[in-house]
Amino acid sequence: MRGYVAAAGAALLLLAGCSSEPSEAEQRAADCEAFAAETPGTLERSWAHAMWRDPDSTEDERVAAAKALARETNGDKRDHPYNCDWPAYQALFSYYRDLRAE
Repeated sequence: MRGYVAAAGAALLLLAGCSSEPSEAEQRAADCEAFAAETPGTLERSWAHAMWRDPDSTEDERVAAAKALARETNGDKRDHPYNCDWPAYQALFSYYRDLRAE
């Protein structure tokens, strides 16, 4: 009888430890890796178009979106990968994670 109880307890521990959902740290690491693999400039354009389509976007967001589009179309394109740890990309990384969650 003790063997069955021990086996059942071990099975419960295995099931509890084998969650199909990744931890927040694992998900962030996966998102960071995918973020870095994006073609530079694509997310700025996507974000800018989303700001212009969103009727609730603020005037400041629309101005920032227009500036981002102007930089991309005037040849001032970025040539380095996205980095989720750089402070300048925090808002864009948050936008990217929201896109991936949809």
